[in-house]
Amino acid sequence: MFTRIARWLRDRRNAKTESEAAWRAAIATGPDGLTGFERDAIAAIEAIAGRLSCERSGRNDQPTLSARVPKCDLVLTLWGEDAQLQSVHGKIIYRRERWDFVTPQESIRELAKTVASAIESSEYVYSARL
Repeated sequence: MFTRIARWLRDRRNAKTESEAAWRAAIATGPDGLTGFERDAIAAIEAIAGRLSCERSGRNDQPTLSARVPKCDLVLTLWGEDAQLQSVHGKIIYRRERWDFVTPQESIRELAKTVASAIESSEYVYSARL
């Protein structure tokens, strides 16, 4: 019994260390001013929806990237390692923070899956097409 608990604690500690290392690399800011998470999230969304035209705003200590997602009426907002999707009418359909995922790759996969579902859904198609 004690051995199982000790192994579980060791595994939890190792998993936490691995998660922290993955996120540390993802939130490092590159020469372009973007974090690795932002860069990878943009690439994943562009692979699904097409080119994003991102605008930077916010304070220097917490810059924000926003972009209208092609093929649907959604706005993507990224804050370092956090992401949000909302309709152009204000309904938030996705909001996740770093702490919701073990790795940045998990977070980006979930975000991309949500965008793909929104594009397929008639609820978020371009208003101009309705």
